[in-house]
Amino acid sequence: MSNRTVKNHFQLVEQALHLIDREHQQQQNQTANLPPLSLAQLAEQMGISPFHLQRLFKDWTGISPQHFQHMLSRQRALEKLNAGQTVLMAALDAGLSATGQLHDLTIKLEAMTPGEIRQRGQATTLTVGKAESPMGWIFTAHTPRGLHRLEFAHPSDWVYWVDQLQTQWPEARFQTEHTAAQTISARIFETSFQNSHPIQLHLKATPFQLKVWEALIRLPPGYQIAYAQLAKALGMPKAARAVGSAVASNPVAVLIPCHRVIQSTGVLGEYRWGVHRKTLLNLWEDIACHTAS
Repeated sequence: MSNRTVKNHFQLVEQALHLIDREHQQQQNQTANLPPLSLAQLAEQMGISPFHLQRLFKDWTGISPQHFQHMLSRQRALEKLNAGQTVLMAALDAGLSATGQLHDLTIKLEAMTPGEIRQRGQATTLTVGKAESPMGWIFTAHTPRGLHRLEFAHPSDWVYWVDQLQTQWPEARFQTEHTAAQTISARIFETSFQNSHPIQLHLKATPFQLKVWEALIRLPPGYQIAYAQLAKALGMPKAARAVGSAVASNPVAVLIPCHRVIQSTGVLGEYRWGVHRKTLLNLWEDIACHTAS
């Protein structure tokens, strides 16, 4: 499959996800119990055949658009439950993992040393790139020792995003190479992509931030945890606000799964890259867990 074909498929799947989610939100605002969007209706809005949409959507998600809508309803129903009823607290201590796409990636975190931070990138090359994914465009930045940033952003934000990195690391050498971003996108979202090598992260982080992010990585996909519960699991029950700040400062979307942290009421809550995307990421993981079991 050519890179151009893959990109076109990314765009179609992303469009389908957004149309389904938008329709579902509109239905929630109605008093009548309306039927879900049919395959034919969805295909007509996208300008493609129902057969092509069904096959493409199932290739990327493992289920049909209709099944996806049912799981979206289930996801939002769970938001109304108390988060304490849906979280496996022991998972943080046990370091459990699930099988299936998005769940068999080995993530290794390494913090930059104080000396590296003081040097402001001196003698370091930052390789930046962008690529498409079903959840939108991703921007990445690598050092020779690992992935430093992974952000969701619109392509028009590219120059601004790179400028921000250059401000943070004024002494670093920057080079643009989109292949690395495309590889990361494929490893996360493409079921056909096979690569057993661990993903190394090279992050600017305090020991406290690193501890919080490592805990998130150990939480099994498909599970969600409240800020207070995460603080308690880390042995710091009075530090929920500090834990929340560490979660919000996460520089690597998806791989450090801050989208799994929710409010104590069970509502998903805010997300640095948009509540809409947080909903889809949690649903994506839920689907992968169910289809892999």
